[in-house]
Formats: sequence, C-alpha cells, structure tokens
Amino acid sequence: MEENSELRLDDIVKITVAEGQVFYLEKRYADMSHNIKAGLGCNSIESITKEFMFSDIRPDIMEKVIQYLHFKFKYQQLLDRKAIKVSQVPKFELEPEMALDVLVAASYLQA
Repeated sequence: MEENSELRLDDIVKITVAEGQVFYLEKRYADMSHNIKAGLGCNSIESITKEFMFSDIRPDIMEKVIQYLHFKFKYQQLLDRKAIKVSQVPKFELEPEMALDVLVAASYLQA
C-alpha cells in the first residue's frame, strides 16, 4: 500500500482484548499474525466483521504485540526487497518484565 493512499474500512481489523480495550490495525500489519490472517481468509464471522476478540490478552501486552507486527512488517519488506541483510535488522526492544507475556501472546497469534 502506498503512503498517500487512503485506507478503506475493509483495510482495518478491530481487535478487542481484556478489559474491553479496542485496537484498530491495518490489515497489512494484522496479516503478519498467521492466526489473524487465517481468520480473515476463511469462511468465518471474523472474515466478515474483521473483528477479533482476545479476552485473555492484557491491553499493554497487545499494544507491544502490535508494535512487533509493525516492526516485523517493516523489516520483512526491506528483507524481501533485499534492501538490507538479516544481520542489519535491529533488535526488537522489549522490557524484560513483559517478555514472557508478550511471548505467550505472540505465540498464540503466531506472530
């Protein structure tokens, strides 16, 4: 998607997590999660509504996972275009006290 192109409603995924916190995420980033991508690609209610509920994931953890999806998208694009080498991908910053919870959430989302 080009930088100055307009987003359509079909390009947005709604993610609701614990405490009813809602996140809106562009589909191109959401597709970095195999779990979400599969849900959007099958004949399910999520594929129609583009809404996902992850009530076991805390808002602060989902926020970090979404940051990782953006990070993964950006660097995967650069790697695919051979603009950088794997050794040039920076380390994703993650606070040690969040690491286990983020790992569990990312594993569940297959991010």
